[in-house]
Formats: sequence, structure tokens, C-alpha cells
Amino acid sequence: DMDWKERKMSHINDDAAANPDGVFVAEVDAEIAGYITTRINHETRIGGIPNLAVLPKFQRRGIGRQLIEKALGYLQAEGMLYARIETLDQNPIGTHFYPNMGFTEVARQLHYIQPLSKPKA
Repeated sequence: DMDWKERKMSHINDDAAANPDGVFVAEVDAEIAGYITTRINHETRIGGIPNLAVLPKFQRRGIGRQLIEKALGYLQAEGMLYARIETLDQNPIGTHFYPNMGFTEVARQLHYIQPLSKPKA
């Protein structure tokens, strides 16, 4: 039973394995400050940005913006016509930052959950 950090790390590892040239890391004074991963889909020509993170102590310095710009340049150079990024409605940083970076909301998705067994008392 993986916790969310292990699941996230697994997703990042999958992205890096599938497209190592599309992973970018930001450093500040030789310390990792953030990263971004990309995915290429030559069929749809829509490039994805599945993971973007900047450590809290490095936020509000333009690092996220630089990482997005780097990823967008990479996706364009790879022949993508669009870039897609997703965020949860509960993520106020993403819901404000991505539109400010030029992304347009195109859809919303609801997630539902149902327990499959009763919790033990």
C-alpha cells in the first residue's frame, strides 16, 4: 500500500524513463529548487506537463515560470501544437498560476470514491 509520496515518485520515474530529454531541473546555488516533466504524443500533437514542483523556500522567485517556459519550448521543438497541464480545483496556486502562464481551462473532471469494505471498529 503506497503512500502518495511513493505514488508521485513512481509517476515521476515513469515520466523520466519515457521521455528523459523532457525532464528539467532548476537549481539555486547547486541545490535542487524544482523540476518539471513532459510527455510527447505524436498522434494528437498535444504535449503534456504531468509534473511541476518548486520547493516552498524557492517559490515566488520565477522558478516555476522558467520551468514552464523551458517545457513549452521543448514541446514546441518536438512538434507539439498544444501543451496540456492539469491541476486540482483545490490547488489555488495552480488554478491561478497556469492561466497566468497562458493556459486556458478547457474541461473539469469530478472524482468520486466509494469504500469497498467497512472500516474495522
